[in-house]
Amino acid sequence: MATHRGSANANEPRPDLGNNAVENKPKGKRRAPASKVNEGEPAAGGESPKPNREGKRAAAPAGTVSETSSEPANQSAKDASEAPRKARSRWKILGRVLEVAVVTAAVGILISTFFLSVLQIRGTSMEPTFHDGDLAVTTHSKSLETGDIVAFYYNNKVLLKRVVGFPGDWIDFAEDGRVIVNGEKLDESYVLDPGEGGNVDITFPYQVPEGRYFVLGDHRSTSIDSRSEHLGTVAEDQVLGTVKAVVWPLTHVTWVD
Repeated sequence: MATHRGSANANEPRPDLGNNAVENKPKGKRRAPASKVNEGEPAAGGESPKPNREGKRAAAPAGTVSETSSEPANQSAKDASEAPRKARSRWKILGRVLEVAVVTAAVGILISTFFLSVLQIRGTSMEPTFHDGDLAVTTHSKSLETGDIVAFYYNNKVLLKRVVGFPGDWIDFAEDGRVIVNGEKLDESYVLDPGEGGNVDITFPYQVPEGRYFVLGDHRSTSIDSRSEHLGTVAEDQVLGTVKAVVWPLTHVTWVD
C-alpha cells in the first residue's frame, strides 16, 4: 500500500518493518469482494445451486428438502409394513409343521394299534433268530401257522416264541432233540443246539389243550417255554401277533421265516 509522507500524522507511530522487510501480499488469484454473491449461493429467481470452485455443491437453502433424505424414512415404512406379513408367514409355517406332526402321530398310533408293533428283544431264548437288543416288527395277525414266531402277553410282558403245536396236536421229542408233532419230525433248521434238554417238567407225549398253542424258544437249552409248567401253553387271547422282520440293528435287518 502506498504512503504519503507529507500527510502522515506526526504522532502516529510508523510500523517498523525492519531490514529487507517486504509487505505480505496474497499470491495467486484475488478473492471476490465481500459484496459480490458467492457462486455457491442461489441466484435470484430460485435457480438451483451450482458447484463452487472446489467442485462441491453448496448447501441447499433453508426450507428445501433433499431428495435423498426421504429414502431412510421410506425404507423404515417398508420394513414396518413387512414385519406383520413375515410374522404371519412364520406362524403359518409353524401351523403346517404342527399339522404334519399331529397327522404323523395319529397315523403311527393307528398303525401300532391295528396293524404293527415294534418290539425290543430282551434275552437270548430266541437266538440265533433274534439277539438281545434287536428291534422286531410284529403284525397284529392271529392267523398262525406252524413255525410262526408269535408275540404274546405274559404277566404284563410281551414274549416271543415259535409255534410248533395247535389245539389237539400231540407233541413229543426225538432222541436228537427234534420236535415230533403228530408222529412227524419237524424241520427245524433255525434251532440252536436242539439236542440239549433245557427246562422240561411236563410228560411227553403231550396233547395241546383246546384254544391254546404249544410254543418253543429257538435256543432250547436256555428257553423257558411250553415244556415247562412255569409258562405252559399260550391261550388264543394272549396272542398279540406274528413277528415278520428285524429292523435294527442295520447289520441284522432281515425278514423272519
